[in-house]
Amino acid sequence: CEDAGNWKGLVELGRELQKVNSANAVGWYLEGAGLARLALEQESPSPPAIAALERAVQLDPSVSRYHFTLAKACQEAQQSERAIAELSATIKLEPQHERAHYVLGRLYQKVGKPDLGRKELAIHARIKAQDRESVAGALLLRSSSAHAQEQKAQ
Repeated sequence: CEDAGNWKGLVELGRELQKVNSANAVGWYLEGAGLARLALEQESPSPPAIAALERAVQLDPSVSRYHFTLAKACQEAQQSERAIAELSATIKLEPQHERAHYVLGRLYQKVGKPDLGRKELAIHARIKAQDRESVAGALLLRSSSAHAQEQKAQ
């Protein structure tokens, strides 16, 4: 796959950042995210990706993206309970994280917790609808503003 070179580059960049500072959470995240994507393309779980992402979370647990990416890697490795924990951490840090609610809802359904799954999917749908309304409102405001400027110009 032509994207493989990009993901390998991300892994290398992460490792270079770690050489400069082994406590650099971004370096660990980049390595882990790159390894996770490469593993996904090869359809095989990646323990090194999970280990690097765990280190990123350990170094900076306040970044929801680190938790979410770790959750996705755990999900791919069939570590459902760990993925659920990381998705929950993502949502705790970023309650409006639409994708985390969706993935968590689907995962709950997969592990036999349909009520929790429906709850998370409903939250996902609500956030998505709010986002659509916000975009529509912004477009309407922009259109009204452009129309008002055209009226002034005439």
